[in-house]
Amino acid sequence: MKNVGFKSSYGMAVADVELATASKANLTSYTNTFLQTMRDKGYQVDLYTGSSFYKNHLDADSLSVKDPWLARYNNGSAEPAWQKRGLAVDIIGAYQRSQL
Repeated sequence: MKNVGFKSSYGMAVADVELATASKANLTSYTNTFLQTMRDKGYQVDLYTGSSFYKNHLDADSLSVKDPWLARYNNGSAEPAWQKRGLAVDIIGAYQRSQL
C-alpha cells in the first residue's frame, strides 16, 4: 500500500479473496492476518468475495469481518447490501508485510 501511496486516511482497504490456495482453516487464518495487519496500520478493512466461495472456502464464524460484501453472480439477489467504498486489495497466496 505504501508503495502506491495509499494512506489510511484515504479510506478503506478491502481484501478480495477469491482463490482457494489453501485449506479453509488456513485461508481464513491468512485472511484474518492480512486484515489485522491493515487495521494495525490504521486502515478500516472489509472483505469482498463471492457468496459461494465464502460458504465453501472460508470459515465465516472465525473471520474477523462479520458483515462482508458477498457477490452473488448467478441469481441476481443482493446478499448483503454493502454501502462502503474503498481500495480493493487481492490476496493471492502469501504476502510480505514489508510490502504493505
